[in-house]
Amino acid sequence: MFLARLLIVACISCALKGQSGDTLSVTPSSVQAGAPAFSLSVALADSAATTPTSTWAVRWNGSVRPTTLSTNSYSSGQLTATINASDVAQPGFAEITVIDQATGVVYPPVAWFFVTANVYASDVAYDSVRNRFYVTVPSGSSRPNAPAESVVAVDAATGNIIASVNAGSMPSLLAISDDASYLYVYLSESSAISRVALDSFNPDIQIPLLPNASLLWMQVLPGSPKSLATAQANLATSATQGLVVYDDATARPNTYPGAPGRFLFTDPATIVGGYGTGVVEAWTVTASGISSSPQMLAGQSDPVAYGDGWLLGENGSLTDLSGARAPQQIDLSGVGAFVPGLNRLLMLGTTVNGSSGLQLGAFEDTAVTALGRIVAPLSDIEYPTPTNRLLVWGNDGVAFVYSQQLFIGHTELAAAPPTLSAASIANAATLESGDISPGEILSIFGSNLGPSQGRTLEFSEPRHVSTDLADSQVWFDGLPGIMLYAGSGQLNVVAPFALGATSSTLLQVWYQGIPSAIVPLHVAPASPGIFTQNGSGQGAGAILNADGTLNTPSDPAPAGSAVSLYATGGGETQPALADGQQDVYAWPLAAGAQVLLNGSSVPVLYSGSAPGLVAGMIQVNFQIPSGFPPSSSAQVQLSIGGVVSPTGITISTR
Repeated sequence: MFLARLLIVACISCALKGQSGDTLSVTPSSVQAGAPAFSLSVALADSAATTPTSTWAVRWNGSVRPTTLSTNSYSSGQLTATINASDVAQPGFAEITVIDQATGVVYPPVAWFFVTANVYASDVAYDSVRNRFYVTVPSGSSRPNAPAESVVAVDAATGNIIASVNAGSMPSLLAISDDASYLYVYLSESSAISRVALDSFNPDIQIPLLPNASLLWMQVLPGSPKSLATAQANLATSATQGLVVYDDATARPNTYPGAPGRFLFTDPATIVGGYGTGVVEAWTVTASGISSSPQMLAGQSDPVAYGDGWLLGENGSLTDLSGARAPQQIDLSGVGAFVPGLNRLLMLGTTVNGSSGLQLGAFEDTAVTALGRIVAPLSDIEYPTPTNRLLVWGNDGVAFVYSQQLFIGHTELAAAPPTLSAASIANAATLESGDISPGEILSIFGSNLGPSQGRTLEFSEPRHVSTDLADSQVWFDGLPGIMLYAGSGQLNVVAPFALGATSSTLLQVWYQGIPSAIVPLHVAPASPGIFTQNGSGQGAGAILNADGTLNTPSDPAPAGSAVSLYATGGGETQPALADGQQDVYAWPLAAGAQVLLNGSSVPVLYSGSAPGLVAGMIQVNFQIPSGFPPSSSAQVQLSIGGVVSPTGITISTR
């Protein structure tokens, strides 16, 4: 019982994680929120040709679901899992993995499953004031409370439909003012734009397009909720017809005869757009309309987003409009968005080399480096832009429409990076910060460090703990730490033993491919800390009596007997332990150890690795002197290499 409790304190479990190089496919790849329980087919294909068995099971966000193995020769190796209705009650992204329950092996490939909102959609806009989405429902498609050819409000927190309104025939494209006071809806059958007042969620005016025109794109002027820029084409010839700005329903007199297929504002007075031919131009917006002499922008495909001084092209190109930075290229083509305040851009689309699959990738946009990525198992990808737009919303939300489905989800790719400091990195036993040592079990406290529901470790191979847990990693000068626990506010990790060769290290946390700031730490040969029974760093120590019982005031250790305490921060052993090793041998500490009872040294019988536990946990056997007085709170400390553990840890004697 004691060892089990100690394992919980140290965040140790018994799962194994398989080798990399695998892929995972799931069918279906998405369902609408509110769907009943359903069967999910999962197939694993790996280079080692691992054959699934009946002990394999599918995990949904880390939790096992009832699973059967197909015996049909046409689908050999296919797993079928029962996904509960509660799993898909609300929109979001789910992580799908596979575990062999007989061996504990957790295979490394991850597939993402999408629970979409229970509404069909042509386009989507986000209202940050009311935290809701607006979608246009296409002709011939409807869901409860979302009639065909309506505009529907969807609660962003739950995915529930709030209300719908009939704005006109065949609504499609949307544009929303930056103060969320007006929503503009293109009515493709009427060659008009309906404006919806969002305080009442009712149409208030209609804006007629040019004669014989259809709408290519529209955008509300920044800071001017009643002013709308439009790009229009001739219905008969499909030729570009005009770039027009409207105030309410009145067109400004100056228009431009050419109309980009897509455009955006880089500032309140500048429109940048492209024609789908690699030609990009910038127009000045004035009180009388559009300038007649656009500026040519070279080397840029149709723009899809602007932020942090970069113009992002549909082909993944980045152009600094000031000319201060050289052009850059990312490996995705599609639609994108810049995450406000994070120097990060997201791109939704396919890889530039044309590989199949829809991907959501994050990129740091200062040095333009690739970060994390979600690969969506969605078929029939339209290249290069499978959707009108990608939205970032709230603290960590993304949304887009694909194949008439509204995808809403939360992801670290759109969230603030992991946050921590040197003061929030502590010895896992004492919970005190300071120097760290090789093989020390550390607790790291902060925010956005890992999944909201904490997970305990997995093994990368038998008796070898993984350096990756729920896509959380901790790096020390580029060396991976051994992950024991990962949660949004706390990580437990074993520092690499190779730190014994240095006096300092740079620590960095990565979660779902998003890095924290780098934290410098001092490294000492040892930093001992004794685990406690309540995990607080104070009180009764994690100590076993000679008969294997837990040392407590009701079961004290007799004077003259030998007891065992459990600690961390002992430094290196002889011979050296491997990082992540689940040790089965008693290997002594290189520096030895001294135990102090009420400040006086007592005989140490053994100090070294803890057999059966992960490398970094240490066990010290010592003898209580004959005649030692009875006590329910005798002070015990551990000294290794001249460094003494904190006070406040007690042992009971009789």
